[in-house]
Amino acid sequence: VLHLGELICDAKLDRSFTDGDSKAGVVSSERTSTYTWLAKQQDAVIRNIEERAAEAVGYPGDHCEPLQCVSYTQGQYFNLHHDMGTLEEDGSVDAVPPRRIVTLFVYLNSLPDGEGCTTFPELGLAVTPKRGTAVVWCNVQENLEPDPMVVHKACAVSKGVRKFGLNIWVADTTMQGLAMVAPPSKKKKVDHAERLEQRRTDFMRQFQPDQ
Repeated sequence: VLHLGELICDAKLDRSFTDGDSKAGVVSSERTSTYTWLAKQQDAVIRNIEERAAEAVGYPGDHCEPLQCVSYTQGQYFNLHHDMGTLEEDGSVDAVPPRRIVTLFVYLNSLPDGEGCTTFPELGLAVTPKRGTAVVWCNVQENLEPDPMVVHKACAVSKGVRKFGLNIWVADTTMQGLAMVAPPSKKKKVDHAERLEQRRTDFMRQFQPDQ
């Protein structure tokens, strides 16, 4: 968790997007969080996370997409959606490639009860973020079509609360081709050394183990 926190601290977080009709990313009011991609297999820790996550659900490590770190601050949320593609008004899912067979969402910090929950309305389930834990679900039915029961949303957080999470998506095909092209984390503009170090220290407190 601390290693991921360091990578997020050094990265520029961009506005999150959803999949549009053209399969391109679209900035939408349905998703207001920020995110950064981690280059596939960018270091030993990331490579180990990818391999362990994929193997835990029966796939080789190269089937993991590049990991995505997300951040939610006051009022930010991700409305009801499905990880395989666009959720249509009739409840069906327009799946887009790559087909995300399994999702593992890892909580990188703990939040008070009722804050930033991941909810699954069709299952009557709500999960409160707790550092180092994860929610794991299969996105498909036995026929490999999208499972409508696992639509979910990320609830907003209140003022003074920030949520960090890690999206791990395991696809039905190899993602190894992205190992060379996934963008590395963007470095922030260097600030005054002492001020930058203090910001870093304050930021990393959010990833410390619960007392």
